[in-house]
Amino acid sequence: MIGAFSRNDRGASIVEFAFVAPVFLIIFFMIVEFGRALYDYDLIANDARLATRYAIVHGATCDDPPGTCTASSSAITTYVQSVTTGIDPSALTVNTAWTPSTECPTTASTTGNPFFPASNGPGCIVAVTVQYSFQFAAFGLANIPLQSTSTMTISR
Repeated sequence: MIGAFSRNDRGASIVEFAFVAPVFLIIFFMIVEFGRALYDYDLIANDARLATRYAIVHGATCDDPPGTCTASSSAITTYVQSVTTGIDPSALTVNTAWTPSTECPTTASTTGNPFFPASNGPGCIVAVTVQYSFQFAAFGLANIPLQSTSTMTISR
């Protein structure tokens, strides 16, 4: 009786494997791809934080020698692209915005440095937004736009 039952089930495990293996592989690769997306998001979030820190210590009244305080939008973009690891730096979009607050100067003459916007002095707020388009390596899925913003108060 047992011998007759096992003869009828020959190849059943191969058929079951043929049904289950593609589903398992798709789930496995999707987990890997979303893990990569999360890793890339962490990278751009760190880049935004580093860029904001660069901007707050290189404000209009920083202690560096004249001409070396370079917290302009282009300098911040260059800095972000130089510190980025793990992703293509040229694929990053960096936007920097300075916002005056009640503690910061409102005119360029009060910052002491005519090369910077009026809102680049101590007490002003700087926000750096880093954007990146994550591309899936498998399945031909659409790109996912990743974005992170960091905001800090300029210290000097």
